[in-house]
Amino acid sequence: MSKESFLYMQICDRIRSDILSGVYKTGERLPTDHELQEELGVSLITIKKAFGILKDEGFITRSPGVGTKVLTSTPSAAAVSTSALAEASSAQVSAASDNVSSKKKKIGIVLENVSDSFGFEMLYHLDELLSAKGYQTCIRFSNYNRKKETKEIRELLEEHISALMIMPCHGTYYNSQILKLVLDHFPVILIDKKMEGIPVPSIRTDNRDATHILMKDLYGHGCRNICLFTRDISGTSSLQERFDGYQAAIKKYKLTPHVLSIASTDQPFHSLPCDAETYQQVAEYLLENVDNLDGIICSEYNLCGVLAKVLRRTPELSKKELHLRYIDGEPEGLSSGLYPHIIQDQKAIAEKAVEILLEKMANKKVVQEYLIPAKLENGVYSVFQNL
Repeated sequence: MSKESFLYMQICDRIRSDILSGVYKTGERLPTDHELQEELGVSLITIKKAFGILKDEGFITRSPGVGTKVLTSTPSAAAVSTSALAEASSAQVSAASDNVSSKKKKIGIVLENVSDSFGFEMLYHLDELLSAKGYQTCIRFSNYNRKKETKEIRELLEEHISALMIMPCHGTYYNSQILKLVLDHFPVILIDKKMEGIPVPSIRTDNRDATHILMKDLYGHGCRNICLFTRDISGTSSLQERFDGYQAAIKKYKLTPHVLSIASTDQPFHSLPCDAETYQQVAEYLLENVDNLDGIICSEYNLCGVLAKVLRRTPELSKKELHLRYIDGEPEGLSSGLYPHIIQDQKAIAEKAVEILLEKMANKKVVQEYLIPAKLENGVYSVFQNL
């Protein structure tokens, strides 16, 4: 199965699941192609292919000027069966596909969300590796919502999954459903996150070292006043670790810390724009400290898009020479590969996650924490360009 085919089938499965569960009701308009492209970070062709499958199955209708609407949540069995046998990547949606795969053991995977920047490549390799081992993957998305995360876990358990991989939603408190599974000794591993004090294996990027790498790179470019731009780190292990890496580098290079922290909101930062209040907060901080800064690290890639928008809109800031770095893929509003940034080794994360999960399923003693080295990707420029 090609990676492109995998992507549009996963999007198709996600929307189909939302229709079947009542998230989208009959007659309700679905997000536009462009809205989904922005949310998921994929091409319009991929979105159109996913909608094409759902239309063939009888779930939706698409009309120019009207958009995409839910036709029914109970299309004819023949339509679903035909499409599922040809296109579906797993057996979680249709009865026909269930019969084909019923003998396979199922592995549940629950992620917050995925995009080209982080998630799609990892998910593709997880499915590929587990399929090679004879397992069927049942993939769900929480969309950064704790209640939906709990619902998806419960539904997967009803499907009799043998184990669970999960990227838990961030928050001050842990999901009680995950805690219960751990206490019941159900095979669970965490991806990209950790749960401090809870005996559950975590496979993730070495976030502390990732920030340290960027600090070292900026220091090598002569930067001595480097700001960390981050969301509130409370309840998010990856952001806490990136902050710790920044603090360690500040101490190592004997620099003065500068931290711009914005409050987390109900709106996830996988998409832009964010609210006007956030832009104002960023602009005010930079205007107040612009003379004291020569470098900025964004702890998440889309914060870099927010930063770029503020710099372009504010003449006093656009003239300032600021070296720019960020973590993860391509920020919205910036051309690909403009600035040096950290990329996560998604294939290595998938490989180690499968290895640890299978060992746990075999009741072997496993490593509770496995950190995958981060990689520095060079860019065209070091200093922000008002392009």
